[in-house]
Amino acid sequence: MRIVTWNCSRGRYTTKVPLLDALAPDIVVMQECERPSPDIDNCLWFGDNPKIGLAIKGVGPYRVEAMAELADVPKYVIPIAVSGPSNFTLFAVWSISQKPYPYVEAIVRAVELYQNQIDGSRTVIVGDFNSNARWDKDHPNHLNHSALVSRLAALGLVSAYHASRPTEPHGSEEMATYYHQWNEAKPFHIDYCFLPEAWVDRIQRVEIGTFAGWSKYSDHRPLLVEVNELGMAAEALVLDATNPIATTQLQRIVGHFHQLIRARSIALAPDAIAPIGMPDLRAVEQATHGGGWFPVPAMYGGFAYQFDVVDPATPRLAVSSWSRVIGGSGQRHEVTAEGYRLVAEDDDEIQLAAPD
Repeated sequence: MRIVTWNCSRGRYTTKVPLLDALAPDIVVMQECERPSPDIDNCLWFGDNPKIGLAIKGVGPYRVEAMAELADVPKYVIPIAVSGPSNFTLFAVWSISQKPYPYVEAIVRAVELYQNQIDGSRTVIVGDFNSNARWDKDHPNHLNHSALVSRLAALGLVSAYHASRPTEPHGSEEMATYYHQWNEAKPFHIDYCFLPEAWVDRIQRVEIGTFAGWSKYSDHRPLLVEVNELGMAAEALVLDATNPIATTQLQRIVGHFHQLIRARSIALAPDAIAPIGMPDLRAVEQATHGGGWFPVPAMYGGFAYQFDVVDPATPRLAVSSWSRVIGGSGQRHEVTAEGYRLVAEDDDEIQLAAPD
């Protein structure tokens, strides 16, 4: 599987994307391109100005689908469900100058908000980060590039470039992905692909375009990361072999389930810190074969969940939640790929017995 990210420095989508054909990408993340025609298949685009935005393109058997975005996430860190020979979540990145979270600060904030949806074994975060450890002093310590690298490492993600070149720490990269003012004498490394640490042994190549080869097209150079997908495909079979629900739907349902957990936890225990370590893709997938239980100690209760797969095309996750110390707090929700809705409340029967 080949993932390519490239800031094309503006221009028509149909003009810039073909320039990447020689790299034979399976997934393209391209910043600063014009909005493509809606007739283009398997392509997503995000932006406020039709002349400049963020595009994600799937090629061949790889399909891309937009996932539900959380509120208040700074632009642009977009969750995408990737399906095909390998299934995973991809966060497409294009950090820009914005308040109150400029550049890398926006990515750190996005990772904080999405941390419960980042599965360290099946998540890729890739794009134009506009950041480097050499600029750490320009940002608060908890919002700079080194803080981002540490936070992602704690979630099980590492930079593919640095994993393939272990003698080059962040801030000391020998290869540039960007030339300021198109000047070869002003090289910087600001584009990244963070992938699961478990994938490091499967990295087959990490390449960056040369200055001369791309100087006519952009001040950035494409970053190519190729990963052996054979082992990844085997993992996908373990996850999906007995699961009647499509992985893309499952990913979206998990995202909405996490939103429900956060909302209910805050409502029943407003002084508590939002729960971490939420049920991941595999834990929820197992609920297709039996019920699951997610306790939240701060609310003296938790969430019982089980799939009601009447029709695999429209799966529903039934979720019951309650607090043992708040009478009438029981609620039952239905979670689908489109969102969640309340279906019952204040019902003592909602309090199902939690698993031992």
